[in-house]
Amino acid sequence: YFIPSHEFAAKSLQDSGELPFWNPYICLGLPYTGNPQSALYYPPNWLCYIWPAGSILSWLLVAHHLFAGAGVYFLARRHGLGWSGSLIGGIIFLSAPFLVAQSTEGHYAQICAIAWMPWAFLAYESVRDGRRGGAAILALCLAMSFFCGHAQETYYLVLLLSGFAVCDALQRMRNGDEGAARLLGT
Repeated sequence: YFIPSHEFAAKSLQDSGELPFWNPYICLGLPYTGNPQSALYYPPNWLCYIWPAGSILSWLLVAHHLFAGAGVYFLARRHGLGWSGSLIGGIIFLSAPFLVAQSTEGHYAQICAIAWMPWAFLAYESVRDGRRGGAAILALCLAMSFFCGHAQETYYLVLLLSGFAVCDALQRMRNGDEGAARLLGT
C-alpha cells in the first residue's frame, strides 16, 4: 500500500506541480490529502519526491527502528539505568513481537508512529520536571507521531500520557506540591 501511495504522490507532484487531493486508483477513488495513511505532512516521507519510494521507504523503516531504539536508550538512561542496561532495553524494545510483526508485514506508518513514543515519554518527563521547552518538544513528538499516517497509535499515546499526567498531578496534590497545576495545564 505505502510504496504505490507515495509513488502516486510523487508522480502527481512531478506531472502537475500539485499534491493530489484524490486517488482514483483505489476503490474507484478515495480522498488522498484527507487520508491519514497518505502521510503527506510527515517530513521524512518527502524524500519520496526525490528518490524512488520503494528504496527510500525501506531505508526510512530502518531509520525509524534505530530512532525508536535510541529513544528507549535515552529514556532508560533518564531513569537511572547504566549504558548496558539502557542498550539492552532499546534492543528488547526493537525485538518486541509487535514491532517485528509490523515490520515484516510492511506496516510502515505504524512503525513510524511507534518510533516517536519513547521520545514523547522523554518529553513528558521534561514537562513533568518543569524544564523549559518540554511542552513544545512534547507537542512536536505528538504531531510527528500523528503525521506518520497511523492516527490510532497517536491516540493510544495521548491516552497513556494523559493518564500519567492525571496520576502525577493527583500525587503532587496529595503531597501539597504546587507543580500539580502545571501538569494539568491550569
